Formats: sequence, C-alpha cells, structure tokens
Amino acid sequence: MGIKKQFTSHPATVGETYLKHFKFAVRVSAALIKAGFACLVHAIYPSAFTQTASTAIRDLSVKIEERSVINPNGHVEVLDSSACSCLTESSV
Repeated sequence: MGIKKQFTSHPATVGETYLKHFKFAVRVSAALIKAGFACLVHAIYPSAFTQTASTAIRDLSVKIEERSVINPNGHVEVLDSSACSCLTESSV
C-alpha cells in the first residue's frame, strides 16, 4: 500500500477526505482527553466533576451516531460531515 493510500483509504471508506476525518478525530480526541482529566480529578476528589465525563461520553456517542450509518459493506459512512462542527472548542 502506497504512503498516500495509508492516509486516505480509511477516511474514504467513511465518505470523508483525510482533512475532514483528521479534524473530527482531533475534536473527539480533545473531548476524550478533557473527560479523562475530569475522571482523574474526580477519582481523587469525588465531589468534583461528578457528571463531566459521563456527559461528554454520551454527547460524543450521540454526535457520532447522528453523523453516520453503517453501509452494506460494513463500513461506517458519514451522513453529515458538518456534524463534526458540534464538537467545537466551547462544547469539549
């Protein structure tokens, strides 16, 4: 597999360009890192961030489900690539 194909084959299976896929994945990563940090603080100090991580995970799950469907060949296909805008800096 050529180097370019290594970066574009998976995004293509979900109906995205490399850049669109990259942006969405980075936003999801940022949201998960923030949720993970909240979990760590919550583990040390249970009254802090009591619902932050679970809310973030639920929100991410909904957003991922809203923007995709599984196509007949078993791959996830993006229905609305603009749905990734829901993961803006203000919401993560």
